[in-house]
Amino acid sequence: MKIVSGKIGEIEIDPAKIITFADGVIGFPDFKRYV
Repeated sequence: MKIVSGKIGEIEIDPAKIITFADGVIGFPDFKRYV
């Protein structure tokens, strides 16, 4: 999976490394996927 960031450009992420929180985390309820 490729992600484009405005600050660091394009990076390649292994989809197996993505952690998903169904309800988000405390303080960031809309952010559900983390590397």
